[in-house]
Amino acid sequence: MSERAVCHSAQCACNDVRKLLALRDSGALPHGPQELLVDVAHDPWCARFAGLCCNCEPIMQLIVSMPIEPNTCGRETIVRES
Repeated sequence: MSERAVCHSAQCACNDVRKLLALRDSGALPHGPQELLVDVAHDPWCARFAGLCCNCEPIMQLIVSMPIEPNTCGRETIVRES
């Protein structure tokens, strides 16, 4: 795998992805169908800013967790002219 490749698995070498997966697995992030907004603060020298894998110890903070309700994607929306 190239350094520029982005992965989302437990074998990922990117510190930010590994930390997010560890938070999820530990139960620190809410479970269930929802959108999570997580603030990830990288060190200024982190390789992520060059488009590479994160190599710092980022600080992560859960900003908001919003439940996803069924049929909110707009696919079943019917628009009628008045």
